[in-house]
Amino acid sequence: MGKNEFEKDVDDALDKVKAGARAVKNKVEEAVKDAEEKLENAGKELEEEYKKEKLKEKLRDG
Repeated sequence: MGKNEFEKDVDDALDKVKAGARAVKNKVEEAVKDAEEKLENAGKELEEEYKKEKLKEKLRDG
């Protein structure tokens, strides 16, 4: 294996590592986005439950 061939192999390996890192980055970004959406939805659901409970209290006490 000549020096140029070795350098090509190293460059190919580096390209594969970079591609893998980009794939992992994309998966992480996707997971974070999904988690943020779930948290936002959970927050909205909790807010609705809170409003319902407050309304029930008003009706009960009112």
